[in-house]
Amino acid sequence: MSDHAELRLRLDSTSALPVFEQIQTQVVDLIGTGSWAAGTRLPPVRALAQRLGVAPNTVAKAYRALEQEGFVTTGGRSGTVVADQHPEVAGRVRQDLRAVLQPLLDQGWKSEQVLRLVRSVLADD
Repeated sequence: MSDHAELRLRLDSTSALPVFEQIQTQVVDLIGTGSWAAGTRLPPVRALAQRLGVAPNTVAKAYRALEQEGFVTTGGRSGTVVADQHPEVAGRVRQDLRAVLQPLLDQGWKSEQVLRLVRSVLADD
């Protein structure tokens, strides 16, 4: 993966989101927008952790969550790569999700509040 793509990941120290979730959310956004296509290699855990100034376990936790959700695959020497997302499905899902969440944002909800709500709904499963 190029350094240019890696530089797109940034942490917000004022965010209520834990660091691993900030990493996870940004990677999902990069995949969802097509910036990181299937097969794109993510930065090695240690390299990204060092660049972001966080513990390697924090990055590893984000990568594990991304793998569990099907966004990336991890395979030994090949490292962690973006999984095939079937863009036509992912695009429709993003549009549907945006349609559901947009009214909350329009009412003044902050992104962090919406994410907490979504997490609580998913935790109910």
